[in-house]
Amino acid sequence: MPEFRQDPTTGDWVIVAAERADRPGGTQRAEVRQAPAKSDPECPFCAGNEDETPPEILRRPMSDNWVVRVVPNKYPALAPDLSAPLSTDDSLYTRAPARGHYEVIVEGPVHRLETVADQSAVLYECLRAAQQRYRVFEEDPDLHFFSLFKNHGIGAGASLAHPHWQIVASPIIAPSLGRMLEIGAAYWARYGRSVFGDVADREIGLGDRLVEETRRFVVLTPFAPRWSGEVWIIPRGSGVTFGELGGDDLTAFADVLCQTLRRIAQAFDDPALNVLVVSAPLRTVSAPGFRWHVRIQPRMTTQGGFELASGMSITTMAPEVAAETLRAV
Repeated sequence: MPEFRQDPTTGDWVIVAAERADRPGGTQRAEVRQAPAKSDPECPFCAGNEDETPPEILRRPMSDNWVVRVVPNKYPALAPDLSAPLSTDDSLYTRAPARGHYEVIVEGPVHRLETVADQSAVLYECLRAAQQRYRVFEEDPDLHFFSLFKNHGIGAGASLAHPHWQIVASPIIAPSLGRMLEIGAAYWARYGRSVFGDVADREIGLGDRLVEETRRFVVLTPFAPRWSGEVWIIPRGSGVTFGELGGDDLTAFADVLCQTLRRIAQAFDDPALNVLVVSAPLRTVSAPGFRWHVRIQPRMTTQGGFELASGMSITTMAPEVAAETLRAV
């Protein structure tokens, strides 16, 4: 039976309707992929083709045998050398220079078509590189929003097969993040607890949407998913920004993220997906009720006119079914 559900962290409503999966075109076909060679002379991210990218920002480690490189996006939506402040002389339309940073983290020197995650050690180096850039962005008082994400597969917006992550830093805080901060603060004011902490605790107690529980992280399928097979990773600690994660916690995060991506790839035939690291604004010390976290959103279904007109997603796989499938991997 179709059911309305509301995401307690965003206030968004979704419809869980498994019956919709049987309609024509209700499920995206898996992408046909051929395993590539370990090096592609046409790929700008492969080792040996470093001159094909914009000038390098950093690499880890700093040697010829690099594991990850950070370079500016060749086709950026933001530019770092524009003036910073909002500027408008119109009472109706507001505009501002699209100042900010749009960068790429090349995930490994080998051209491969992995099942979204290869080795946690490589993933760890990507996360360390992202944190190094995070620290740089923190020094710019005009930058507030930080986003780290990965597009895997054409259906998720990946334009190159070589695995990579992207970083965005801008002066404009995304409305979706602003809404999460508002809801988190209201929840804290009412209950004195974090809404994300309560979600994690509730799912541990119920068990039917719990995928994995570790000492530092809880992996679950959300009660009101926007996408079929959606998975969240919520830290047990109270940190609000990705930048403050360090030491053993960062290693543990790389491990659990890698393991979760492998689960999804095996359970759902390596779907196109987006990995979103959601973090409080730069330089945030306290955000009551909020907690940094990860949302992994497989693109196994398509969205159409209803979703665009209503702003509500229709999910054709109940999160309880998705969790059961992922636990079985």
